[in-house]
Amino acid sequence: LQFLYFIGGTRHSMKRIERRGIRVLSFYDKTVEEFASQRPLHVTTQYIVNFSKEVDEEKLLVYSKYLHRELPVRLAQTIRDMQALPYIVGVNPHIEKIYSEYNDTFDLLRSHEKPEKMDKHLSYVSLIMDRLGVHANVISNISKGIKDVRLLPDSTRIDYEYIDKFLDRALVQRVSRRVLAELLLVLHKKVTSPSPINSKQYGVFTEVAPADIIANCMSQVQYLAGEFYGTCPEFSITGDVDAELLCIASHLEYILFELCKNAVRAVVERHPKNPPPISIKICKGDAVTLIISDRGGGMPEEAKACSYGFSTSPPTAPANEEYSVKYGSSDATPHTLQFAGFGFGLPLSRVYSRYSGGSLVFNSLPGYGTDVYLTVPTASSHLQQWEHGSRVGTFDGPI
Repeated sequence: LQFLYFIGGTRHSMKRIERRGIRVLSFYDKTVEEFASQRPLHVTTQYIVNFSKEVDEEKLLVYSKYLHRELPVRLAQTIRDMQALPYIVGVNPHIEKIYSEYNDTFDLLRSHEKPEKMDKHLSYVSLIMDRLGVHANVISNISKGIKDVRLLPDSTRIDYEYIDKFLDRALVQRVSRRVLAELLLVLHKKVTSPSPINSKQYGVFTEVAPADIIANCMSQVQYLAGEFYGTCPEFSITGDVDAELLCIASHLEYILFELCKNAVRAVVERHPKNPPPISIKICKGDAVTLIISDRGGGMPEEAKACSYGFSTSPPTAPANEEYSVKYGSSDATPHTLQFAGFGFGLPLSRVYSRYSGGSLVFNSLPGYGTDVYLTVPTASSHLQQWEHGSRVGTFDGPI
């Protein structure tokens, strides 16, 4: 028997074949395996905050060398996971495009000279900026690819639970890589083009007021609801409205925008003439918990809510096709925004929340409404919670 796990169409694409227990690997496969078998070195949020307060050329080079070691390892692990995808998934053109671009980036990262001095560092920064741009549309391509896969006939017998687990891991790895890459750009700018100090920003982390972000998100959602439905529920923010927390602001903005959008859609579609208000409560303790309560009839398929590519609504387009939203991070690019139908909003929100060490929990009462509990730690112990067996240390090495 011969099992084709992944066949691509580029110079880095390869066949992984198992025949009678013998695994045939090309040289390039072995290179990916060598890097992927290494354990990533993670650092704590507090370490990044302290490191980012005062940065000079020496510290900048320390971080640049850390990233030079770390990125190929993390990217190789995603490539290895993609190689194990079912054939029918791997040959999807959107998935194959991501795979090809990842291989190209892996080759460039591992072959770049170690940034021991500023001239090599500058070259490395240029490479990172370029590759961030190349991979800017990964989320869009994945969503398109998974949408295609979900349209395949049942006879393909695709294990969607396996696909969800793969995407959870692949996306949290992507978030991790991009956060580290963007931190390099922030630190580089701080050293080479110093500007007035923002006392609430530490590298990629910012002290934010959730109440302000919620108000901004609801304002955007109300505009969109007016475009789509011609009406929108009111909303209230109560509890610890003055609470602040240290987080990656663009991640929190993305999560809250998606949660507010889903709540508004559910309410308006259930009560099109007189939509009841949406309540948002902020509770601060050891962590900050945001509770978004709506009377949109509940989630009839709650178990599938965070399954990639699943949506209870067909794709919708606004009356104003020019309207677009940028979430504030290079992880999301400006695009014409659909109000629903992608099937990636809640799963990606869960990835962002878990990445920060938090959680996203749904409590649905069918026929009435839904309470969503978003918990965000005020000081996460690790940047990435899912990588079991990973090492924890500093930018100089493991502790």
